[in-house]
Amino acid sequence: MDFDRYVGLPWKSGGRGFDGVDCYGLVWLFYAHELGTSIRSFAEAYSNAEDRSETAELFSVGVDGWLPAKAAPGAVVLIRRGKLPCHVGIAAPGRRILHIEKRDGLSVMAPITASLSNRIEGYFRPKVEA
Repeated sequence: MDFDRYVGLPWKSGGRGFDGVDCYGLVWLFYAHELGTSIRSFAEAYSNAEDRSETAELFSVGVDGWLPAKAAPGAVVLIRRGKLPCHVGIAAPGRRILHIEKRDGLSVMAPITASLSNRIEGYFRPKVEA
């Protein structure tokens, strides 16, 4: 898996391509290109990736059927912001996470610090689209 290929992608709400992604778009793009796995896009399921309550609702319903996974490279990481599980990233080698937030503007590879670790809801493998 080539994680470096996804570092530096620009933020774009609803984005699903190398020209711009939001947090779930980054997961979708990684799964499509690195794992050859088709997962649901959800691009039509929300109007603004910055709306925490909207994305938390999407993730609570959308991950239904996803399988819990080990904290291994390629697993989707579901993360709380405040009390809401509304952010996702991809577990990367070396206790890091590949993710993107609008405030950073670009996708990054970040260490899983103690603070971040306390906000992780779990690790998952997405349900493959038929």
